[in-house]
Amino acid sequence: LARAGLLLLLPAMILAAIALTPVAFQPRLASRSARPLAPCISCCDSPPTTPPRERSTEVDARGFVVPQVGDVVKMPSKWPGEWEVAQVDFVQAVGSRSTVEVDLLPLKSIGDGLYRLSGRKPAAVRADIAKLGRLDSEYVREVDGYRVDERQLQPIVPRPAPNEATTQLGLEEYAKLKAE
Repeated sequence: LARAGLLLLLPAMILAAIALTPVAFQPRLASRSARPLAPCISCCDSPPTTPPRERSTEVDARGFVVPQVGDVVKMPSKWPGEWEVAQVDFVQAVGSRSTVEVDLLPLKSIGDGLYRLSGRKPAAVRADIAKLGRLDSEYVREVDGYRVDERQLQPIVPRPAPNEATTQLGLEEYAKLKAE
C-alpha cells in the first residue's frame, strides 16, 4: 500500500523538481506542431557525397606512416610477394624499439573487389607497420564492406612465364596416372 502511494507521488515530485530547476537547465519540451516536418529523403535519390577522409601524416621514428584505426591496409600473405586485406583495429607505439605495432582484423573477399569482416569478429593479427601498405578503399553500405581496387594487391614479384616443355611433361605424367 505504501509503495502504491509512492508511485502516485512520483510524477508530482518530478514536476516539482523541474519547476524548481533554473530555466537554463530545464529540458526543452517541444510539441510536434511547433516544428515543420522535413521532407522525406529516399536513400536512392542521390548517392551521399562524403568528403574523402584526411590521411594521417604521422610518421614513426623509422619514417613509416602510422595508420589510423579503421584504415584498410594490405598485409603480407603466407605466400611470398602476395597480399591480404585487413582493417586496423588498434595502434600501439612500442617505445623500447621505437616502432609502432597494429592489431589487424583480416577481411574476407566476397567477390568483385569487395572485402568485409566475417560474421563474427576474427582474431586480431599483430604486425609491424613496416610490413603494411595502405589501400585506397571505399565503404559500401549495402554489403557492409570495402571496395578495393584489385590492382593494388598485385604481387610484388611477378610470376615467371610458364615453361611449355615442363607443362607438357606434367600433362603426360597426369595422363599416364589417370590411365592406370
